[in-house]
This record gives sequence, structure tokens and C-alpha cells, in this order.
Amino acid sequence: MKTSMKLLSWPVLIIFPFLMVAQNPASFTGLQVEQCLNDSAILLVASNDTTGTYSGPGIIDNLNGTAFFNPSLAGIGNHTINYTVQKRYIHVSSRASHTAAIRDDSTLWVWGANNFGQFGIGTTSSGSLTPILASSESWKQVEVGSGFTIALKADGTLWACGFNSSGNLGLGNFSSGYTTFTQVGTSNDWAYISCGTSFTLAIKQDGTLWAWGANNHGQLGDGTTSNKNTPTQIGLDADWNLISAGSNHALALKSNNTLFSWGRNNNSQLGDGTTTDKTSPIQIGNDTWIRIAAGGLHSLAISTDSSLWSWGNNTYGQLGDGTLVAKITPFQVGIGSYWLEIAAGDFHSLAIKNTTQLFAMGRNNFGQLGDGTTINRTSPTQITQFSGWEKVFGADASSFGIHNNNALRAWGANENGILGDGTTITKFIPTNIQFWSITQLTNVLPIPEVDVFSDYSVCGYLILPELNVGDYYSMQNGMGQILFSGDTIFQNATLYIYELLGSCHNESSFTID
Repeated sequence: MKTSMKLLSWPVLIIFPFLMVAQNPASFTGLQVEQCLNDSAILLVASNDTTGTYSGPGIIDNLNGTAFFNPSLAGIGNHTINYTVQKRYIHVSSRASHTAAIRDDSTLWVWGANNFGQFGIGTTSSGSLTPILASSESWKQVEVGSGFTIALKADGTLWACGFNSSGNLGLGNFSSGYTTFTQVGTSNDWAYISCGTSFTLAIKQDGTLWAWGANNHGQLGDGTTSNKNTPTQIGLDADWNLISAGSNHALALKSNNTLFSWGRNNNSQLGDGTTTDKTSPIQIGNDTWIRIAAGGLHSLAISTDSSLWSWGNNTYGQLGDGTLVAKITPFQVGIGSYWLEIAAGDFHSLAIKNTTQLFAMGRNNFGQLGDGTTINRTSPTQITQFSGWEKVFGADASSFGIHNNNALRAWGANENGILGDGTTITKFIPTNIQFWSITQLTNVLPIPEVDVFSDYSVCGYLILPELNVGDYYSMQNGMGQILFSGDTIFQNATLYIYELLGSCHNESSFTID
């Protein structure tokens, strides 16, 4: 005999009155509060999210959102059963106010502030401290600027929402903003996007380069300093392959791996040996490159030989050359190679080396380097708490990284909750984003031991003997009349000795002939 099913309920936790905090949607059913040691294995079934992992005594995980709990394997006592879900991501973009990301199921998620409608969910009423679903459609890439979001669908169409006073949404006006994702033009052949503070860059599938938004430093690259509110083609070349927008400057690679830059250059962030702004793309040297990252006032690049290079502002050591001296042209960081991925924040830099090792350098006042300190680093410093890094993304004073299992971690400044961990607390080491552990408790009870008597052959009647464990009943399962030791029982009767312990029971019987 078992008790009826009792499931623990999980209330929504409200941390801040003006910020939404998502409730854990995953749960599991099938586990009872009390189980008997000799019960059959019980099937546990996850609801809402089947990507998690079960753990605990007596658990056999089927790796598909189900598991079996075997009471005999767990043993007698109270046990905690966990169902842990790690949400998985393939792309992240963040700036001071908000963050947007694509999950491995191609859905679009947002968190942080939503004061300009940058979430694209039709409101400016509140932000969120944890990722919330912006769209369940199929998305390929998302990039954010200051208060706005640009997202590329899998079908090649481009969509925008949020702040728009510089025309940075590309929707043909300079209106204050849009609270829902609105299509940018009618083209369905967009291939890649990147956002600066108030401008947007994009490459089409035919290799042409386009830009729109703020242009006060020539960051659009169209030869002017006039803002543009619709996508404007930059030159006539059709061999652009990769772009990276910094705060107010841009880097780009062509299909032959040559490097170009334009926009603001007050700290030599363009790498052309000057501090003069450029309103059109200019080639930087004759070397060839495979990765680029434009930061606040500095730039990074990986050469085709996998060496790491940097240039521009170096106030906090973000160039990683061991000094605080600015560089006006690309300068190699150390003598090593095997660099694979790079990212840049306002004044810090991130890089992945040797497949999985993460390094950081530069300003660290908010822990944006992830080494557990607030000490600035002038050389690449390995972040040793975790390994298996595959991608890295830089924000203003925050950082994001994705492991080779698509698990997302974040660290650094957390104003407006842009890290997505449910708080606004600065994080000094990489912190799991949406790593949920749903817990239920069960108590495995022992099988009661009852007295066992042999059948009696008596002359007329039997006076019931004293019991050590159990009670007498005239029917099975503790039913019928309860009898006591010393009672007189006549011939031709069957009695049952029954004991109940929690939800577990045991029973023996004997006959009187």
C-alpha cells in the first residue's frame, strides 16, 4: 500500500519589483514522498525541458528527460533527487544595458534592461534578470548596440527593435524606437551583422558591405559623416567576408583575408599609424588575417599563422604586450601561436588558445577578466577555473563564454542584470547562466517485520498470544475487526497479523483448525 502522489511546488521568486525573474520551467513527476524498500523501480518524467540530467541515490538516468528511481538501490533513509538543466547557447551579444542570445534550438532570448523596447516583446515596462524568450522562430545571429537589437533570421531576413534616434535600426526614419522586431527592408539575403554603439554593419550573401546609423566619425564607411537610416552600400566590392563593429570604429576582412578599418581613430584603433578618423575603408598593411575584434578604443586580430596581434589604446594593458603603451599599428602579442578566438570589451580583451584555454587582459575593475580579482593585467592571463572554452564574447565591462557543450557562462559588471544570472551582483569568475537544479525529496522506508505463527490445531478455541510486532485483524490489509492478545478465537478462523510503517506494510496469517 502506498500513499497518494505528493509533488513539491516551486514558487516564483521575485528579486526586484521592476525586473522580471523567470521561474524554473523544468520539473519532474513520478517520485512519491515515501517509497517502500521493496517497491518496483519508479519512472521519473521531466516536463517542459527534457535536456537535463538526473542524479541521486538509486537513480538510473535514461538521458532523455526520464529516469528510474530504484528504492532498493537507494537504500533506507531520506534521499535528495535532482534534475539539473543547463540551457545551451550558440551566440551571445551584450552591451551596457542588455544582452541577447541564440540558443542551440535557434530561439532568441534577451535579458537586462528593456527601457527602449530592445527586447522586442512589445513593451518597455520592465527588464529581466534572467533570459526570457523573445521569439521562438528560427534565428541565426543577434547583435546589440546601445539600447537596440538587430537579429538575423535563418531565412536571411533582418529584423530590428529598440532605440533608433540615429537611424541605427535601418527602418527609414529617426523615430525614438520600436518595441517589436520590425523587418529591415525586404531583402532575404543577409549573411552577417555587427553592431557598434549606435550603428550597424552587415554583409549580404553576395559579399557586399552595408551600413547604417550614427556616422559622426565616419564609422559607416560611406565617405561621409552623415547618419543613415536605411542600409547603405559601402563601395562596390563584393568580396567582404567578416566584420566587427567597435564603439565608433569598424574592422573588416575580405575573402582574401586582407584587413580594412574605418571610423574613429583618436587612439589609433584603426591601426594605420595615425590618429585621424577615416570615413572609408582603408587597408591595414599587407598581412592576412582570420579573426578580428573591435573594442572600445582598441582592436585585436589573429593572423593566418594563428598569432595574436593588437593595436590602439592600452591604458589598462588591454593590448596584452606587457606594457601600458599605445600601439599605432598591429603589434604581435608574445611570440606564441595557436590562437583561435578573440573578443574585445571597452578596455579589456579575451582570447581562446589551444582549442580550450581562455586568456584575458586589460581592465579588471568589475572582474571582467574572470580571474577572481580586480587587478588589471597587461599580459594574457589564463582563466584556470574552467576549461573547454569554444567561443568568447566581450561587452563593455562584462564577458561571456560558451563551452564546448554550449553551456553559457558570464562574468564582470552586472548592471541591469546583463549577465543573466538572476542578480545585479558583479561576478569575478565565470558564472553559469540558467544552470537549474530542481530538487525533490523521498524517504525510503524499511519493510516492516511482523510476527509469523504456524497454523494452530486447537480443541474448540485459542487464546491469542502476545505479539512482538504487528496487530491482529480478522481481514487482510488491516481490515475488519481488530483483535488483541488475550482474546478468545474459536475454531475455523483465519487471522492476519498486519503492521503499517509510513506507507509500507507487511502481513502474515495463520489458521485455527
